[in-house]
Amino acid sequence: DLNIKPEDRISITGNNGCGKSTLIKKIISELNISNNRLTYIPQEIDISSSKEILNRVRSLDRPGLGKLMSIISCLGSRPERLLQSSSPSPGETRKILLALGMMNEPHIIVMDEPTNHMDLDSITAIEDALNEVNCSLLLVSHDRIFLDRLTDINWDIAEDDKNEHYCLNVILK
Repeated sequence: DLNIKPEDRISITGNNGCGKSTLIKKIISELNISNNRLTYIPQEIDISSSKEILNRVRSLDRPGLGKLMSIISCLGSRPERLLQSSSPSPGETRKILLALGMMNEPHIIVMDEPTNHMDLDSITAIEDALNEVNCSLLLVSHDRIFLDRLTDINWDIAEDDKNEHYCLNVILK
């Protein structure tokens, strides 16, 4: 059994193909919280989904859009440039999803490879934002510096001695 407490900051690590994304999807399906209290940012977001997310932003009322754009700015993006875009970049899409989720005061933020498609300034801005949120984090990444700055529990997925199965090792930092 795996437990996630409201204040837990958990990283999931392991080699490519070991099942990190699969584990996240299973955990999300088992969480006992409403969808608006879960912020999930997947590893891959296709172009049509990015456009849908941007359209969702454009449909916000003025106060909601203002709040969202303030968060977007804190995440290291220029709001006016984002709104003028026809399709946000993969990094910008992740920032939008994080900002939308943060507006709902989530109980948990789950991010699968969040630093992919981001420059150093964006990564630093996201670290700062995630350090300020008052919820649990579940982060999958190969970026050890990012994880070390944000998490204090590591769930490492590793092959057993015979390379036949994977096991989950829980490490308190």
